[in-house]
Amino acid sequence: MAVIAATSTIRDLGVIVDNRLTFKDHITSIVTRAHVRAMQIWRCFLCKDMDVLIRAFITYVRPVWSPSSKTLIDQLESVQRRFTKRLPGLQSITYDERCACLKIDRLELRR
Repeated sequence: MAVIAATSTIRDLGVIVDNRLTFKDHITSIVTRAHVRAMQIWRCFLCKDMDVLIRAFITYVRPVWSPSSKTLIDQLESVQRRFTKRLPGLQSITYDERCACLKIDRLELRR
């Protein structure tokens, strides 16, 4: 007779769910991979043109997940916030001003 071990998280159809039915581990996984991809774009593209970098970010990195918790929303938003802060000439302005300058929405508004 096989014994089934108890676990606190499980991956089902690619989504990580914990025993309290929250998606904290899944969002953390998404954010980690998104930060890695954003840094790969930054390192691999020789061209530092903002339009090219933003288009690559939107295409390959921008998370689509829509959590309900404020901390998870901020965690997802940190990917775009960090990437836009690295763009030339945008380091000293606020995140909302960077989004307006780049003509992109905050991830929270997109959902």
